[in-house]
Amino acid sequence: MKDKKARKHPWRDNIETLVGAIVLAMIFKAFLLEISRIPSPSMQPTMMGMPENGLSDRVVVDKFSFHLRDPKRWEIVVFKHPIERSRNMVKRLVGMPGEEIRMENGDLWVRSSETEEWKIPFRPKPVQDEMWKAIDLDEPELSSWRAQSGGESWKMTGREILARKDGTARFRPEKDSIYNAYFDGYPDAVRASTGARFSTKPVGDLRFEAEVTALPDCRKVIAILSEGESEYRYILPGPGADSSAKPRIEVHARADASKAQVTTDGTPLATVEGEEWQLSAGSSIRFAAQNFDDRLTLEIDGEWLCELDIAAVANQSSAVDLRVVGEGADFADVQVSRDVYYLKGLTVGESTPIPLGHYFMMGDNTQASADSREWVAASYEWKTEDGETRTMKGNYRPQGENPAPGVDRDGEPAQFFRDEWGERHQLEKSARQTGRLRQPTVPRALIRGRALAVFWPMKPSMGIWRLGWLH
Repeated sequence: MKDKKARKHPWRDNIETLVGAIVLAMIFKAFLLEISRIPSPSMQPTMMGMPENGLSDRVVVDKFSFHLRDPKRWEIVVFKHPIERSRNMVKRLVGMPGEEIRMENGDLWVRSSETEEWKIPFRPKPVQDEMWKAIDLDEPELSSWRAQSGGESWKMTGREILARKDGTARFRPEKDSIYNAYFDGYPDAVRASTGARFSTKPVGDLRFEAEVTALPDCRKVIAILSEGESEYRYILPGPGADSSAKPRIEVHARADASKAQVTTDGTPLATVEGEEWQLSAGSSIRFAAQNFDDRLTLEIDGEWLCELDIAAVANQSSAVDLRVVGEGADFADVQVSRDVYYLKGLTVGESTPIPLGHYFMMGDNTQASADSREWVAASYEWKTEDGETRTMKGNYRPQGENPAPGVDRDGEPAQFFRDEWGERHQLEKSARQTGRLRQPTVPRALIRGRALAVFWPMKPSMGIWRLGWLH
């Protein structure tokens, strides 16, 4: 009888299956994975979001891991805005509970107590590799390099340099420094389709890299990164060097930081050497030299040969030079990149204590990121017609964002304010702002997950395809 009854009501099985699928989907979304859309440019170019161009990454969010452990520094996390709870945010976690954090000369500094010295929290290599912002175009019409000293027989086209005989070339010598240009790291199509944005800060944390193929009588290949009054030389012995030569990093005083020139050879102020090694004639290797968070690193084919810690400097005026001694060498896929420059925002001249159970969040694109540096809670108070006092708190945004001007139902000018739950209210004429308070940290309870990967090709019509893990 039961089998006969079931056959008479197949809709019951379908409903049960549908309900079960919905429940499983809700559990999956609540506790495991969900898809998040990036609407703003705050994390570019790590994650893209430019409404004016219709660009928007889709990322997979892991919501399970943080049920088992607490978030870690440098993870990209998804959380509820602490003073705009209806809004999900995606930022990089840079400050941990119980720390004090500040920004100085474009770097982040932390300490755990007032008795400790400030230090830069060093980023793991996968994180830093993702955060470098390429400065040159993918396919420049003209080379960004110019001969400076010697180099008359050098040929520079696009991102290739054919160096012959002794000489030096400089990257963009017409500029007095490398700055935090807004579109560094962006695909060429994005740079071409969007107007210029501001860049105001010289950046000293730089990386030079290229594929280098040395000629038989090349004696040295030298990448030179200048910062303030110092010059950092990354030296690779060529096939024409002595067989006992070693790759090394040297620190020199910069002869004249205001002029497009490099110093003459002299006694280095500091130096470090790797093991005996030299370029092989005709063989191509990937060569990288970087100044990152006051650490100089020389890298060959992804392996660090030597590194040297240096003192922090306030003068971030910078330059990049390439020098060859001897017969010459060929350089392909030449690129200069810069580090994120952390702007201070509202933290100018001060540090921020992070309470226990709270975290400090920042976007990788600090020129366009409303993050822990700038969150301010504004409170309003007014009296109703019955004499009752009402209060409201929300995310204060200057320049007419919140509160924002508008018109009421009668077409009269009015002010509107969005509260911490996302509700938009018309402010009473008697309403007055009773205070503004920085609220820069995110409680642990508001962190929902971590961004795992970009999976969506955001703009195929522009030749931009996005697919990869996030670090």
